[in-house]
Amino acid sequence: MSTTRKTTVAHNSVQSILRPQFNHKEYGEFRLKMIAEESRLETFKTWVFDDSKRCNKAKLAEAGFYFTGSKTEPDVVTCFLCSKILDGWEEDDDPWEEHINHADYCEFAKLRKPIKKITFEQLLDLQKSVMLDSAEKIADVWKKNVADCINFITQKAHVSKK
Repeated sequence: MSTTRKTTVAHNSVQSILRPQFNHKEYGEFRLKMIAEESRLETFKTWVFDDSKRCNKAKLAEAGFYFTGSKTEPDVVTCFLCSKILDGWEEDDDPWEEHINHADYCEFAKLRKPIKKITFEQLLDLQKSVMLDSAEKIADVWKKNVADCINFITQKAHVSKK
């Protein structure tokens, strides 16, 4: 099991710096939708192991993961709550064990039970966590956008003085 986190950002002009890098409303709605196990399961259009294996798409969705892989990286998943990205799955991996082993801070993984078996209070706590985490990520993107814009303008102003 290995973890992967990839980020690519390219800015060529003030417009690209000021343009949001993703739709914040859709991002928040997607994160809330992924609380539902059925929604996570729907993201697994393909999976590297069939349903007879321990590491199947239903078990991954149950353990809080949704599919974020591609043709070149067919076994990448992300936790709906802690956003932990995991890949390098083997057919006998236990998704719950891998989740807690790689993200012992994840409140959902700590529960060690499917969403359908948690209490209403626990569900509300998870929703709150998703909303707060989403808000923090959106704020981080905007902070970076502002910093990039300031740097871009400062560089252009410095060049034009010469």
